[in-house]
Amino acid sequence: HFYVFSNIHISLAAALFVLSSFAVFEKSINWPYVLFIASGTFIIYGLHRYIALSKIEVDDRSNRHLIFNNSRSLILVLSGIAMLIATSSYWFLPLYLKKTLLLPIIISIAYVIPSFQNKRLRDLPYLKILLIAVVWSLFYILPVLNSNSQTPFVFFEKFLFILGLTIPFDIRDQKVDAQTGLKTLGNSIKTQSALNLSFLLLFLSSLIVLFLYRSNIYQLSDALLIVFNNLIALGLISQCRGKSDIYFLALLDGIILTQGLFLILIN
Repeated sequence: HFYVFSNIHISLAAALFVLSSFAVFEKSINWPYVLFIASGTFIIYGLHRYIALSKIEVDDRSNRHLIFNNSRSLILVLSGIAMLIATSSYWFLPLYLKKTLLLPIIISIAYVIPSFQNKRLRDLPYLKILLIAVVWSLFYILPVLNSNSQTPFVFFEKFLFILGLTIPFDIRDQKVDAQTGLKTLGNSIKTQSALNLSFLLLFLSSLIVLFLYRSNIYQLSDALLIVFNNLIALGLISQCRGKSDIYFLALLDGIILTQGLFLILIN
């Protein structure tokens, strides 16, 4: 539970996810970039969880929020280490990456810290899952942006993949979002309709994967593994209603981890 709720799991998923882009596009691994993404993910997700504590009624707080009360000292130490890694690794990035990373960094910070009339970007209607998908897809594509003319399609494939995975989180957060007056897909349409949209997005993502294979961007093994991983995601999403936080944060977030791991191993 500590591994998952302290955000080590999602940080490892982020590291493997971006590592797989170097593997697929046959580029030398930029380790400072990988370290920056992993440590930055730990910091942003931790900060988001901490700030959320003040916005959620005590009775509605779950284990993912309470971990910051129960393990405050250890998480502070880990956050300090992550901050040192993030700042030092950013220093060693090439200039073009330092510049192109500014957009997703600014979005990420504004997502968790009140910046607009005391609101976070995630507090704006229907915006939170779109921003998550944009930022994760940018992190994947930025180091290999000039590798091929089809990389915009890779970005769109990852965008649909992440967006399909995040819709179930909107469903999970229906009660809390409704209490704060935030309009999301999860509380604006029927649950089954939201799940069907998630299925559609993963299906479209898989179609783009096949297009990228036909365009010689992905190897056949890459395409088959990504589609297989999407099928696992579909199975998990279809069973997500009423599940605990550990189901969402370990298994659904773990789909990002397995995609990265599969692609690294096959390449």
